[in-house]
Amino acid sequence: MPDKKKKVLIIDDEKNLVALVALHIRMAGHDPIYALDGEQGLLSAEEKKPDVIILDLMLPEIDGLEVCRRIRANPNIKDIPIIMLTAQVGIESRLKGFEMGADDYVMKPFSPKELVARVNRILARAAHVL
Repeated sequence: MPDKKKKVLIIDDEKNLVALVALHIRMAGHDPIYALDGEQGLLSAEEKKPDVIILDLMLPEIDGLEVCRRIRANPNIKDIPIIMLTAQVGIESRLKGFEMGADDYVMKPFSPKELVARVNRILARAAHVL
C-alpha cells in the first residue's frame, strides 16, 4: 500500500465502469476522482492535478485522443501519466494513442486487478523519477 494516497482521475462516460474502477482504485489505497466526458476530464485534470489518469478513448464531446493531446500540450499537466482504456481493438487506435502521449494501453474487457497493477507500476516509476 502506498505511503500517501495518490489521486487517480478516471475519465469515462460509462458510470458502471467508473464505479468498478473507482472501487478497485480505492481498495488499492488511492483516491479515485472521475469525469464523465472529455471536457470535464480536462477541467478535473487541470484543477485536481491527479497523479495518474485512466482515459477512455470513446467519449462524448471531446474524444480521448483529443483529451490526451490537450493534456500533453498543457504545461501545467503535461507530465501526468495517462493509461488509455478502450474497447477499440485496432492497432491503429493504439498507435495513435501512443503518438498522442499515452503511457500505457488497456483493452476492454479488462481485469480491474491488472489495471490497478498498471496504475501502481506507473506511480512507482514516477516516485523513482522524483
